[in-house]
Amino acid sequence: MPSVVLQPSNVNPQISGDVISSVNINVSMDGVASTFTVIDEIKDIINILGGRIDAQKRFKTWEDNDYVGKEPYFYDHLQNTKLPSRDALSPCPLVNRNLSKLVSLVIQNYTPHLVAQVLTHFTNLPKILSQIQSLSLLSEEAMEKSALSTVFTATKLDLLTPTLITSLAKINTHIFSDLSLPPDQTTRLSLLHSLIVDGPGTLQQQHPSLIPGMVFKYFMNYVHLVQTELLLLTGAGSPAPTAQLTPSEVSDLRFVFVGAGFPLTGIILHILTNGARIQLVDCSSEAIANGERLLAMTSSLGITDHSAFTFVRSRCEDILFLPPGAALPQGHVTSHVIRCDVLDLASAISQETTEVMLNRNAALVTVVRKRNVRGLSELLYEKFEVRDKEACPFVLAGEVSPPQNVAMVTPPSILLGVAHPMNINSCQLYLNKAIFRSANSGT
Repeated sequence: MPSVVLQPSNVNPQISGDVISSVNINVSMDGVASTFTVIDEIKDIINILGGRIDAQKRFKTWEDNDYVGKEPYFYDHLQNTKLPSRDALSPCPLVNRNLSKLVSLVIQNYTPHLVAQVLTHFTNLPKILSQIQSLSLLSEEAMEKSALSTVFTATKLDLLTPTLITSLAKINTHIFSDLSLPPDQTTRLSLLHSLIVDGPGTLQQQHPSLIPGMVFKYFMNYVHLVQTELLLLTGAGSPAPTAQLTPSEVSDLRFVFVGAGFPLTGIILHILTNGARIQLVDCSSEAIANGERLLAMTSSLGITDHSAFTFVRSRCEDILFLPPGAALPQGHVTSHVIRCDVLDLASAISQETTEVMLNRNAALVTVVRKRNVRGLSELLYEKFEVRDKEACPFVLAGEVSPPQNVAMVTPPSILLGVAHPMNINSCQLYLNKAIFRSANSGT
């Protein structure tokens, strides 16, 4: 077996929300950015990666069709070779560099006038806008698959062992003795960080030929994101019925996260709520298999309680979401029924699908949290808006947003927290109107 030298990884967590970049680089704007500078920089990125975006789309179509027919390939001009389309947007210097540039462009603190001009320009170029959003979604998925593959490979080689993970966690928590790690949130987060980041990073540095792929660089992004999103439920000023709950009561809530290909959000939420039950929904069989495999590893390390998690492979449109104790509606035709206190919808969930959730499939749920976008982040993901506020059973009651987008939160009174400035996403709290009216009337 190859030797292992015990040391923390040099892979430092960076904070950026639903991250799609792999290397944090700054874009020099030489003073005040111009509209044309931003537009031209973004178009250059799409020109460079356009062929890879199309190749990854072909793979996604093949995957969605249950792998019927031959696997699609694309020609990599840099390596002068033919490669599987599944790897078209996988982490590599070209992809990393351009994705990082795109994210750095998007999260700058621009004037409202420049933001409006850039958004209008690309709205009038729907094909390019579609390519930008495809790049965001597909590269994020490719990055997460690569990071998981690195963890699984290191484990299969018997290099990423519980002993190594525990030792690295002790270093990170400054325990330099034979004392056991205390069973608290800090310990569980440190063990998870060692499993996902420090362990694979250390091993990859020592055995690069054995452990290819990308070590996940954004662990703390997810921690900060989940912490900020919890303010929507428990923070001061939150109108949610959960706002007055104690930490132990929050752990009794049932959460469902839709769009859980990389279940890090669910695992961190489970830790930060001291054991809340988490149901993870995804339509991809590969995503479900990878999630279950990672959960088995975290549970064996004492990071998670395996019995608190459930994976469901399904389209969310085929699920009826109900609050605990609610009667099953007559004549429902969905394939699954899931009961939850809080329904979380990922930023990748489209406008159309989110509307179906709020108006039909989850119309009786008490609380829905939707990761959303404002400002130039609207280039990366489709922005969600309730188009028929009268008919929708939910009301927008709260939001957390990165500081560069705070001025765009309307009305300002719904702002419940400020996320880290490198976050791509805002997160919005939707309350069932019946609950919201009851809370405001004091009944």
